[in-house]
Amino acid sequence: MVNTIGIGFSRTGSTWLSRCLEEHPEICFSKEKETHFFNLDARFNEGVDSYHSYFDCGDEKVVAEFTAVYTRDSEKVAERIHAYNPKTKLLVMLRNPADRAFSNYIYRKSRVGGYESFEKAVEENDQIVQEGLYAKHLAPFFELFPIEQFIFVVQEESRKNPKETIQEVYGELGIDSQFIPSCIGREVNASKDHAYKLPWLQHAIQRTRMAVHKSKLLGPIRNLVKFFGVTKIISNVQKANEAKGEAKEEMLESTRSKLLKYYAEDIQSLEEKTGLNLDIWKR
Repeated sequence: MVNTIGIGFSRTGSTWLSRCLEEHPEICFSKEKETHFFNLDARFNEGVDSYHSYFDCGDEKVVAEFTAVYTRDSEKVAERIHAYNPKTKLLVMLRNPADRAFSNYIYRKSRVGGYESFEKAVEENDQIVQEGLYAKHLAPFFELFPIEQFIFVVQEESRKNPKETIQEVYGELGIDSQFIPSCIGREVNASKDHAYKLPWLQHAIQRTRMAVHKSKLLGPIRNLVKFFGVTKIISNVQKANEAKGEAKEEMLESTRSKLLKYYAEDIQSLEEKTGLNLDIWKR
């Protein structure tokens, strides 16, 4: 049975944390970082045996996965995880919500498009902005799970003290906390402000990938694509399509201030619920 599940949030460093977990000899990590079992109905309806097929475990103490978008469907996912294993540990990666929103904007803009500007996304209260309301999205989990079962990792702290941070996580999972993974000091899956010669081609590739990833029927196709090396070919096409020398987009200070005011009440609520000190986000 899976006893540790990462539930959120995207663009906070969950890939780095997952790599560190995967390296520990006492952790059996899912074969795919994100199983999407509890949020995608098609996968959930396949049943628990299908979920367990994502893991190839021996006698490890911890069985874990990390699907960073579980908090986007928090009410449904919280109920499903609780019904599956009410004693599971819940990993939550957090990051200054303004920086997280901008990172998500850069990530999505370069892959699937649809954004005029970050300021426009903020003005329209886009999903990338709403996702930073951490306390709101975690509320259904707080209602079902005791706070002692949550393990919170603040990205800013993990960057400053990566070794201490990951060893603390290991300790809270009840495994050897002295283990030092190779992920220490490495940045994984950072947002890059890509520009493309043919943006429509990049967006088409990413939208197709997303459709295949979410579909139960198209799952076998994904495996065939990997087997025949098509994934590598697609990756090379994407690299060839990159436009070099484009100016990097940055968040305006006025936009950051506006966002931090928007998030202020939610941050306070999160501090009160978790006991975390998040002053690092308020400067």
